Amino acid sequence: MPGSRRKRHASLMIRRLAFAFVVLSALTGAGRPAFAQALRRECLNPAETLEAIAQHRLVRPGDALSAAAFVSKAEALSAKLCRWDSGYKYEITLLRRDGKIIRAHVDAASGLPVEP
Repeated sequence: MPGSRRKRHASLMIRRLAFAFVVLSALTGAGRPAFAQALRRECLNPAETLEAIAQHRLVRPGDALSAAAFVSKAEALSAKLCRWDSGYKYEITLLRRDGKIIRAHVDAASGLPVEP
């Protein structure tokens, strides 16, 4: 019987180690493809925003705020320009009439609302 007890203990230890490996892999992103681990966005400071608007002929922040506020039927609070994998987008913070804060995204090249 001592041999079967060792086998059960070894089997239990292997299952625990496998479970720990799966959990750690999920938490660290080890199982994700390289493109999913890459930085999706980088937000610009005000000076970089002005430079990007001039260089890439992007929509001004005020126009992006107005577009998002119109579509969302909410009051625009702030906008920040971010460089995403697919180009430049404004991240707009809005206040709805019910008091809830929401976020919207506007393509900085076209000025049209887009999905994040």
